[in-house]
Amino acid sequence: MGQLPDFRTNPAPPFYHTGIDYTGSIKVKSNKGRGIKTSKGYVALFVCMVTKAVHIELVSDLSSLSFLAALRRFSARRGTPKHIYSDNGTNFVGANKILQEEQQHFENIFSDSFYKEIAELNIEWHWNCPSWPSAGGIWERSIRSLKQHMKRVIGDQALTFEEYSTILSQIEASLNSRPLCSMSEDIEDIDFLTPAHFLTSRAGLTVIETAQDARTRWYLVNKTFQDIWKRWKTEYLSQLSMRSKWFREQKNIEIGNMVTIHDDNMPAGKWPVGRVVEVHPGKDGLVR
Repeated sequence: MGQLPDFRTNPAPPFYHTGIDYTGSIKVKSNKGRGIKTSKGYVALFVCMVTKAVHIELVSDLSSLSFLAALRRFSARRGTPKHIYSDNGTNFVGANKILQEEQQHFENIFSDSFYKEIAELNIEWHWNCPSWPSAGGIWERSIRSLKQHMKRVIGDQALTFEEYSTILSQIEASLNSRPLCSMSEDIEDIDFLTPAHFLTSRAGLTVIETAQDARTRWYLVNKTFQDIWKRWKTEYLSQLSMRSKWFREQKNIEIGNMVTIHDDNMPAGKWPVGRVVEVHPGKDGLVR
């Protein structure tokens, strides 16, 4: 079993590294009342890759423009992420293409000095390998938790856009208050670390400390925030580094090896095969 990537194990502001995924379609009513026609809607979930905090947005369709609108709403409330991770969904690919076109538009209009100032707001998009859903396990698990809450609260009934927005906000608060780990090993201590700890303390990051702040409440707030990250390292991060399977080292797959390609849509008796043309070893030299 390989090690977790750096963006999962290094402290960073909430949603600096963000994973994105969609749920299946839901029924959205145009207004209240009986016999009202329904349309399809979707739920976009943004998950922090470091703290597991989630942000939920309701979108009308799977187009790139709808996703960009949800991304702008998310950025306005949580801050623009620097890195986004997702699968190879067509709406994500289209949104990334639009962002690249806007970036080129800025390059043509504004001077180099101005572009350097806004370059820090640029988003770097990272794609998972196709047909590798386990690579996005952190947002797949969050989607599962979201669906479990929606099934219990909503069931099969159709709601209006406002009703869905209200319920999804409450589900978001519930997911962000879930325990990540205990705060200490003291049997008398029942406090626990949650994703909400990092969200509520993020606003203090923009305050500049001065000599007088050491005797103000800001010193206490800042110290509490540092203690939260310290316990994140000692308690939560140590749990992530545990390995429960795949202990034995296997022979590396090599360029030129013939492999069978797994495809659930292939009929029985059909075995698509291929040749390995490139490998991507990890930091330890092992190919996974």
